[in-house]
Amino acid sequence: MKDLYIRHIFAALFSFVLLPSAEAARDTTYFTREEAARESAQNFYTTLMQVSDLTLLSAYSEYDKAWPDTKQFPAKPYFIQAQLNTPIPIGGRWAKTVKGGLRFGVFLHPDIEVRLLRNDRSRGDTSTPIRTPSFRPGVTLFITQSKLWDNRKDQHYFGFKTFHLSNGQDGPHFRPQDGGYYNRYNGDFSDFIIFQLIYGGAYSFDHQKIDTTKPIYRSRYNRTLYTSSQIYWKAGITFYPKVFVDSLLCAEHMYGRYRSNIQVGWIYAPIYQSGIYDPKRGIYRPQYQPERRERFRIWADMEYIWDAPYRTGPLGDLRTVPIYDITKRLNISLTGSFRIWGTPFAGMFFQVGYYGSDPYNVYFQQSLFVVRAGISGGFLVYRFRHTPVQL
Repeated sequence: MKDLYIRHIFAALFSFVLLPSAEAARDTTYFTREEAARESAQNFYTTLMQVSDLTLLSAYSEYDKAWPDTKQFPAKPYFIQAQLNTPIPIGGRWAKTVKGGLRFGVFLHPDIEVRLLRNDRSRGDTSTPIRTPSFRPGVTLFITQSKLWDNRKDQHYFGFKTFHLSNGQDGPHFRPQDGGYYNRYNGDFSDFIIFQLIYGGAYSFDHQKIDTTKPIYRSRYNRTLYTSSQIYWKAGITFYPKVFVDSLLCAEHMYGRYRSNIQVGWIYAPIYQSGIYDPKRGIYRPQYQPERRERFRIWADMEYIWDAPYRTGPLGDLRTVPIYDITKRLNISLTGSFRIWGTPFAGMFFQVGYYGSDPYNVYFQQSLFVVRAGISGGFLVYRFRHTPVQL
């Protein structure tokens, strides 16, 4: 009997010792998973911002194609073109589930494009008019899973976007004086709602150490420690519901309702360390922790219209565009943006491209080459709050 009491006493003592240890282990596991999920969600959110479209402001010029409809679209360079593309991101560490490993992000898109035209005296212009600005407000839901994102060089995500397109005008779609072409003076243009399915991702290259003793890799206040770059891509299928597109355009198959969109880009963002360099003694004293800073990015955009049949030209003289005719179905551009030194959100950009069907609302019947240069801005790879070195 005495032995039984002793065993019960020892069992009780061991339970008091082991139970807290088990609880502590469970607590440690919970906190570890929660912290990892929060960091993953923040990385997902930050990456989506850094690969989002930039706002572009430029002096604009165009070069018309020498095709039969050139007379309807005479060469007339724009004075200024502005594309407000930078989204309003919603997300961060809280946008996740620990159990399912899901990560979320919601982006609101103002997406406004304005072309300030030079005066056309034949139409009575006196104030460099805008005429038909493009408004494309929308929202995108991004989602990924930890197995597709965490601790990977190649990261993947999916998205669903819905947006509206209109030009804020209320004039007739077609006028007798326009020769069968859409009214580009004040014609009403609107796609009430458009849907897009998205698959995207990013691939990060390994860092390569740089010889910081070479003058080319250092300045008075910065030195480059490692190379760092990233490729990103986004592919989408865009659908314009027939019920929300002008009935005449649908009946005559003049407007592309089924489109594919591809964007591929490369960001070069080396790892820098800020400090102060003494050229007389050849000594560099670090002031802040190393961090990635974007130097430049290059990206290509491509859109293709897949409608069959698809027709172009003026009403009454429409011609069918073959599925392989890239001159009327393909929109493509190549853009490079170089971050301005000392600024976290602004750069200089240059763009060349070709529009088989101009995406600027009522100008969809127009085809043209594009050359642009100006100021860019957006969520660049740059930490504007630096972490000091503990000396």
